[in-house]
Amino acid sequence: MNRVIRYIVSIVVGLSVTALTLQVAGTEDWLFLAVFPLYATTTAFVLSHTSEWSRSLRMTDQDISSRIRGATIGGVSAFSISLLVDVSVAVGITAIGLMLFSLSIGVMESAIQRER
Repeated sequence: MNRVIRYIVSIVVGLSVTALTLQVAGTEDWLFLAVFPLYATTTAFVLSHTSEWSRSLRMTDQDISSRIRGATIGGVSAFSISLLVDVSVAVGITAIGLMLFSLSIGVMESAIQRER
C-alpha cells in the first residue's frame, strides 16, 4: 500500500476512535490523549503488513499447542478487557488498543524474521 494512503487511513482511524472515546467516556479520563497515537500507529503497522496478517490467519497446519496458546491468549484478553471496561470505557478502549498494538508488533516481527 502506498505510504501516504496508509498514513492518511491511520490518522482517520486514530481520530475516529479518539472521537468515539471522547463521546462515550467524556474528558473525565485523560486516557483519550493516548488513544490517538495508539490506534494510528497500530493501524499503520497493520496496513504495512497486510500480507503477513492474511498469511497468519490462513494457516491450516497449526499443531495443537499453538491452538491452545491462541485460545489461552484470547480468553485471558477477553476476561481482562471485560474487567477493564467495568472500570472505565476509556480504559477498556485503551486496553483493546494495546492488545491490537502488541499483536501488530508480533506480526511485524514475524514478517521481518521471514524475510531473513
